[in-house]
Formats: sequence, structure tokens, C-alpha cells
Amino acid sequence: MISKKKLLLNTSLYLIVSVTDYKQLSLLYAQAQKALKAGIKILQLRCKDLEDCTFYNLALRFRELTKRRSSLFILNDRVDIAFNCNADGVHLGQNDLPLACARNILGKNKIIGKSTHNLKQALQAQSERADYIGFGPIFKTKTKPNADAIGPDAIRLLKNIKIPFFVLGGINQDNIKEVVSAGARRVAVSSAILSRRNSGQAVKNMVGTLCCTKERTVWDFKEANVPQSRMHRLGKQSSKCPLYGDTCPFAFPNGAGKAT
Repeated sequence: MISKKKLLLNTSLYLIVSVTDYKQLSLLYAQAQKALKAGIKILQLRCKDLEDCTFYNLALRFRELTKRRSSLFILNDRVDIAFNCNADGVHLGQNDLPLACARNILGKNKIIGKSTHNLKQALQAQSERADYIGFGPIFKTKTKPNADAIGPDAIRLLKNIKIPFFVLGGINQDNIKEVVSAGARRVAVSSAILSRRNSGQAVKNMVGTLCCTKERTVWDFKEANVPQSRMHRLGKQSSKCPLYGDTCPFAFPNGAGKAT
């Protein structure tokens, strides 16, 4: 079993379950189950309009669901609920509780991510010792309809960011190659998986694009501790990872391991 933070590092696809209509919860839950079965190793629950008690009980259900799949469970915004349902971490927005305060509450072993929309915010989150950042929105998204898209080229600004970053916002199977070409190695999505009839296959398709692509760099594989002697195969496309096959640490489900 590997640590939560190692699992975070080894994960390329992050699923955000945003509950806006409680009547749709059963469908969302079923889709999330399929996605986890297909290999999702990080799931974030986002509930902006639910009452606290309802949110807490829902968080407990998703905590149990992710635990069964040895996946990380992250709560959006709510440090108090994350603490009480023993989530693996919390994701903070720019106007949420300061990261240092969240760390004092949750402890050093929990994962804390932060939303960023430009290089200055990304560097600030890194200096605050966030475990990862979300960067976007890259494209227009229904989740945040009033937010301006920053475009794939903005990803290139993050070349010196040392912590994991997940790009997000309107990313789907049709445009994911654009963000990979711009330097993204990790993406966070919602409707690209949850709105598909076969959410499990959607997961596999997106992971395949992220993992087995000619845009991969030597840096990516050094990060994954790939031996130098095996890097000569870098860039060869295959139905499996050209370096690790079914156990690629950037893919699912075998390579990501189990969180401790």
C-alpha cells in the first residue's frame, strides 16, 4: 500500500462530482461507482447548495464508496465536514479558509488542494505548501458559467510549478489532446465522465489519452521513477502504456496502488 500523497502524484485523472440537483443524486452516485470501478483514484464531492446535515450524510456515503475502491476522497470547501467524515483531504477556492488554517485542522497527512486561475495564484498556492493545485477553467464550463476560459496556452505558464497540477474546465475527449500538447499531464473532469452513458469507458478513454501519448516527456517518466534504460521507448503509442503496460503509475487501476 502506498501513501495518499504518493497516490496523488501517480494519478492523471481526477473526477469531480458536483451535486446541484438532489433529485439527480442516484444517477450521479451510480455513474461515480462505474467510474471508480474503471480506475478513478481521486474523487471530489462538490455540494454548494445542500444543507450541512444533508452534505455530511452524503459525504459519508461517498467516503465509504471511495474507500472500497482504495481511492482518495476529497471534499470541496468544507474543512469541517472533511474532518468529521475522515475524508482524505479538502479542495479550497481562492476565497475559502486559508490553507494554513485547513492544515492545522486536518493535519499534515491530509491532502489539501487549491483552485488557481493564473500563474501568480499557482505560485502562491505552491508557496503555501498546497499538495496540488487545480488550474483553469481552460475552456468554458457549465460548472462555473460566469468564469472566463483562460485557454490551453495558459498551461505552458506552469512549466516551473513543482507540485502536481490538474487542469480543469470544459475538458472532454474531444479536446483533451489540446491540453496534453500544452503540457498538462493531469486533468480534472466532471461531465466528460458523468454525463456519458458508459462512464467507465469514458474513464478508460481519457486515461489512455493522458498516459499513452507522444507528447509525454522524459520529465514525466523521471517523476514516475522510470529507469533511464527504459526511456528509449518513450513516445511509442500503444493500447497500453509503452513503459509499464497495465501497471503504469499514470494509469489505472493497477499502477495507482492502494492509499494508506
